[in-house]
Amino acid sequence: MDIVSGSNMLALKVILFNARSICNKINELYILLSTYDYDIIFITESWVTENILDSFITQSYKYNVLMRNRLSDARGGGVMIICKIQLTVLEVVIPEALNTDESIIVDLHLVGPSKVKIFSVYRS
Repeated sequence: MDIVSGSNMLALKVILFNARSICNKINELYILLSTYDYDIIFITESWVTENILDSFITQSYKYNVLMRNRLSDARGGGVMIICKIQLTVLEVVIPEALNTDESIIVDLHLVGPSKVKIFSVYRS
């Protein structure tokens, strides 16, 4: 993904995958993080609960984890955005009327005042 900010261009290595439980595929995630050097990883259907820590998701890798876990008792759902710590990202507060456990929005800050909104959204 190439992002243009003024006269500068930022190329990001990005991947999206539907996990259907990241806990069952944690080794595959570790391989993605250590082998392919992605800047941003979008994950849908993470199936993660509030009991799972960021450190379990990324171990010792240099990534920040932003999660929106399914709040209901139903199995499934949830989304994640995993970003390299070198990237400046801030989670955007979604108005309560629009907020779901199936979406997360962040501002990716670029050079100067420029920023780009990135979304991870899943709809079953």
